[in-house]
Amino acid sequence: MTKIFLTALLLVAVGAPGFAYDDCDYRDDRQAVLAIDDATELRIEAAAGYLRVEGSDDATEVVVEGIACASRAEDLDEIALETERRGSTLIVAADLPDNDWNWNRSARLDLRVLVPSNLALDIRDGSGEIELSNVGATRIQDGSGEIDAEGINGDLSLYDGSGEIEVRGVRGSVTVEEDGSGGIRIDEVTGDVLIDEDGSGSISIRDVGGSVRVREDGSGSIRAVDVIGDVVVDRDGSGGISVDRVGGRIELPE
Repeated sequence: MTKIFLTALLLVAVGAPGFAYDDCDYRDDRQAVLAIDDATELRIEAAAGYLRVEGSDDATEVVVEGIACASRAEDLDEIALETERRGSTLIVAADLPDNDWNWNRSARLDLRVLVPSNLALDIRDGSGEIELSNVGATRIQDGSGEIDAEGINGDLSLYDGSGEIEVRGVRGSVTVEEDGSGGIRIDEVTGDVLIDEDGSGSISIRDVGGSVRVREDGSGSIRAVDVIGDVVVDRDGSGGISVDRVGGRIELPE
């Protein structure tokens, strides 16, 4: 079973949009398999590179397939995929060489991870695109890069420096603790949607089973449609606000 998963992940990874190697002078594979046992959470510490996490109802272990990419052979040797277990938390970490602020040097580790669909995730990412599908409750701390999350089986919380955020199909609530820049689109949430602080970029929220609240928005339009509960916007810097088909109360800044 493990060999089948590893082969499938590698074949998909090579053809995936995030796995582009035209600028990659040196590349090599990195692989790991972690037993679940009684683990309840997987922490992924990704540095630079593309990250995709896919949940499966049939998965009984965590399978990681990585492709290391570097501009120099000696840097490729230093790119490591590290794993460990701390109590009930499994950890997968990318270890990259320091480029010493040399912009002619580059190194990254693209990761594709297969997990049980009910396993909680704690993702800490430096830069690069993140894609999630059919996974458990998830926390994301991201420096820069797009985030695309679909089919979250639990609550989703995000802290994002910059980059577009797109979320669809959350069986729980969504909290955006802070977003520096980039548009936010959130669709099909069974619980509440809370945006604590947004710097710039449009916000679009649709089909929410609970309530929507935007505590602080710097610039960019806000649109909320098909919300069963309340829609509350506490502070808005600039940009229009549009709400439609709201079941509860509507509170907007004057």
